[in-house]
Amino acid sequence: MGEKRFAGGNGRPWLQYSHFRLTDDAMFRLRDQLEMKDYEEVDFSSNQLSAKGLRPVLELCRASRCLRVLKLFKNHIDDHAAEGLAELVERCDTLEEIHLSHNQLTEEGVVQIVRAAHRARRCSGVPLWLRVEHNS
Repeated sequence: MGEKRFAGGNGRPWLQYSHFRLTDDAMFRLRDQLEMKDYEEVDFSSNQLSAKGLRPVLELCRASRCLRVLKLFKNHIDDHAAEGLAELVERCDTLEEIHLSHNQLTEEGVVQIVRAAHRARRCSGVPLWLRVEHNS
């Protein structure tokens, strides 16, 4: 299972694992193979990840000092992941977009993430684009 990497216009790497059919167990096996870099974009969309499988992705994202875009749409992410996502939003002030559409988040989970973004970005002025359509 080879990862796809791209370099953005500024030379910063992107990590792309979209459409790899990754399950939670596969993600934990993959975790040791992933390089901790300053990724600008991380894409694990269209897989089969739940809150459990999302933990290694969030670890990777927290280690990226220039992360701008996180794509997690079309997975099995529910409210159990909201706390970890909220923590990422609070810690990562470079994050501009999180794509979470077509998952299993409820209003409660989305509100938790939005409140974290509001607390963290009140002074910075950096907006967060949070896509959450087509959830539970």
